[in-house]
Amino acid sequence: MEKIKVDEFEKKGKTIEVFVKIAGIDRYAIFLRANGHEVHAEISRIQGIDGYRVSKVGIQKLFNANVKGYVLLSNENAPKVKEKAEELLKEYRETKLKEARKQLTDETKIKLIMDTSYSFITVEDIEYADELDEFKEGADLIKETMKTDDVEKVLGRKHDEVDMGDYSITYTYNMTYGEFKKLFKAAEQKKAEIERRKQEREAQKQKEIEEKFKQARETGEKVELERWTAGCDDPSADCDLDIIVKYAMPDGTTKTERYHTY
Repeated sequence: MEKIKVDEFEKKGKTIEVFVKIAGIDRYAIFLRANGHEVHAEISRIQGIDGYRVSKVGIQKLFNANVKGYVLLSNENAPKVKEKAEELLKEYRETKLKEARKQLTDETKIKLIMDTSYSFITVEDIEYADELDEFKEGADLIKETMKTDDVEKVLGRKHDEVDMGDYSITYTYNMTYGEFKKLFKAAEQKKAEIERRKQEREAQKQKEIEEKFKQARETGEKVELERWTAGCDDPSADCDLDIIVKYAMPDGTTKTERYHTY
């Protein structure tokens, strides 16, 4: 992408032109042009001062001056330039991703890589398609909800490659975009089922808690809600482990008591 002029300012008798160049869909670069030269710069804020951080080589080219290291060319408009650069980057990203999505067909070849600790998807022959939210979210959701057996059940076949590492296993599945959509849908359904079961468990647990508080009110006695163990909190006690019990009290409050073990 061509460099886009976004600002200019005066510094030490020189007119400094500021350009933005989009370098892919995730980053941009800032360039300053003066004295017949163009140098890379970074928009920075140092000790409360905004400006452009330029290397000593850059300063020599812009001003024909020698300095010991990086220099901040102060400019109060630098934050607005940064906002403009980020806006240009966002527009470029959105345009490229829309173009990538338009090229997708059910026959587009993609690759799902599922590792013990990560997963991702690559798309063949379509620039930036890997960055589409559908594929990023899909890879995460498939890993979160499905095991290799689940993936193979939906696809109707085994993995294409497997790499057995010392601490991880990586499976590779070659598929079409159409097959990926089926897999993504199955993962969404499984996620919904997991959430439904979680809500049911939470509702059942809350019901049990309410019943214990009711029992405490009716009997006038504390009722155990839950218990767990922890390291002993009394260095003088001949004990390594404490049992901690949380009770429902007749007045509707909770009380936690600690018991030493000997």
